[in-house]
Amino acid sequence: MRVDLGHGVGGDRFAVLRPLTGDDELALDASRPDAACALLDRLIEPVAGAAVRPGSLDALSVAEKDRLLAAVFRASFEDRVHGAATCAGCGEPFEFEFALSDLEGRRASDAAPVAVDLRIRLRRRTRSRQAAADGAYRDPARRSGHSHQRQPAR
Repeated sequence: MRVDLGHGVGGDRFAVLRPLTGDDELALDASRPDAACALLDRLIEPVAGAAVRPGSLDALSVAEKDRLLAAVFRASFEDRVHGAATCAGCGEPFEFEFALSDLEGRRASDAAPVAVDLRIRLRRRTRSRQAAADGAYRDPARRSGHSHQRQPAR
């Protein structure tokens, strides 16, 4: 698959990736910090005129590598990314989803924001929760920089 990397000094830049296989997935060592780059390096096809060849990922920006990974994900699975995470500030779990196609073609200079669907459970604000939050804000030792503190149910 051909992936557009945008316009460069010599014209339009692109990379060519082969489809993901089961062997590629089995070879992936998620514990390595460079696992994503190792996967991309396996998938890059040496094509004349391409901006990157196997072993030369360092020539790409982080955004370009992300664009390649998004193309692999979409070709192998689907356009929508679904995920779940835990808030580092309060420990509350949340879910999110977004479409890779909404991000594709965008550059850092694009002004329009990208909408991300976050599903967060919000609790009604009570006087005691507000007082606790206000106290955390005034006391730097208690402040986490997080906008919603976990408070005991009252």
